[in-house]
Amino acid sequence: MEPARGLRRRAASALLRLLRFLVSRVHGVFEARDCRLRVPRGCLAPVFVSTELAIEVSTRLVRGRVGCDVGTGCGAIALSLAKKLSAEVIGTDVDYKCLAASVVNARSCGVYELYHPVLCVGASCLRSGSVEFAVTNPPYLPLPPKKPVDTALCGGGELEVYSSMVEDSLRVLKPGGILVFTASSLTGSVLGAVPAGRRLTPFDAVLAYVLVKRC
Repeated sequence: MEPARGLRRRAASALLRLLRFLVSRVHGVFEARDCRLRVPRGCLAPVFVSTELAIEVSTRLVRGRVGCDVGTGCGAIALSLAKKLSAEVIGTDVDYKCLAASVVNARSCGVYELYHPVLCVGASCLRSGSVEFAVTNPPYLPLPPKKPVDTALCGGGELEVYSSMVEDSLRVLKPGGILVFTASSLTGSVLGAVPAGRRLTPFDAVLAYVLVKRC
């Protein structure tokens, strides 16, 4: 293993231990962009840096009438976009508990009729070229998941889960559509995307990128 990659993995392992601890304890009701969100234990709360950054960048840059949030969790990003754009947003996730909470949150945010939750892997349930914008805040730590909570945190030893979610999000975009996705400095280099936001944490830098789908 190349030295830089080994250092990133050691740092990612330390960050994973902290995030496991936080995810198991940070739950309840939170405010996010004028929405009250219920977050069950084991789901990511909107207080985490990557979620806040994805909301900030996507609400600033994306436009369209129909979009998707791949890996929506409790719906913080999807519902923020539905509310800001008055757009229909599909939220996909593999965790039924978090997805069920997103439905409750859609009602409390006043966007229930605009939000469409689907239980599926990535964007596998969506047709290619079917949406005008897409957002994903994928698990980006370069580690294989070993515990249930790691599904939302670890992108795979070779980042295969992370890459699949980003590629699937791009697949469902119409030509000219915008994809916003997040990464960490621990993820490694991201090629072909434009940096659109950055936040520093004690462990890493969290980044938001933008890709425009070409014909």
